[in-house]
Amino acid sequence: MSPTKANSEDTEKLEAIKQQEEHLKTASQERALYQEQISSARAIFDLSLKNTVLPQPPNSFASSQHYSFDFAQQVMYPSNPLQPGPIYFMVPKRCGLFGVHSEGANRQHNYMIDEAVSVGKGANTVISLLHHYLDHYSYGEQHLHLHADNCSGQNKNNTMLQYLMWRIHTGRNSSVSLHFMIAGHTKFAVDWGFGLLKRKFRKTKVDCLADLAKVINDSSHVTHKQLCFCHHQLPLFAKLYVFE
Repeated sequence: MSPTKANSEDTEKLEAIKQQEEHLKTASQERALYQEQISSARAIFDLSLKNTVLPQPPNSFASSQHYSFDFAQQVMYPSNPLQPGPIYFMVPKRCGLFGVHSEGANRQHNYMIDEAVSVGKGANTVISLLHHYLDHYSYGEQHLHLHADNCSGQNKNNTMLQYLMWRIHTGRNSSVSLHFMIAGHTKFAVDWGFGLLKRKFRKTKVDCLADLAKVINDSSHVTHKQLCFCHHQLPLFAKLYVFE
């Protein structure tokens, strides 16, 4: 091996190490900001919001709260924990899950999206569900802090930014901050809620959407179900808006 080639490889290795260190530093800074916002939201909640009855009028609480949101991996039903393996020629129904976690209250609402009414996971779907949550389960905070993962098709796009600007222009919030977890370091509170409900799901016989809703409600005092869009068995809760 020539000295020039060896030096080139060493330079590439050093550059890769430098990039990795920068990545870890950025991820650590973002995680520290996330933890700081959680601590602040919980302190404010304990001081001023513990006995608040929801929903509250928008922009009525002169402080801040923090929420994180994300999709979970789809669950399939019917599901039986005693079944030895998947039935080869049977394809179960799929149900999507979208969660919004209030870090201040340590409470999560999970929106169930049955495949019969699935409209994909694009920006319109995310914003429609987030809008429903903020209208019905937020604390009327003037300063809204949000965390999401780094998915450009769902969260990191102009449509989301325009929606959040619209919230400010229509007086629903005085300010909004939107932060994205660094790729590869995206585990946050909403994933913890998903973990609780999926642990319960794996141990419970689920025959229909109503059974799945019960699993979500029974999985923890933190998690709550919310059916969205429409379904022939259960009532409508959330509407799909087209923001693009």
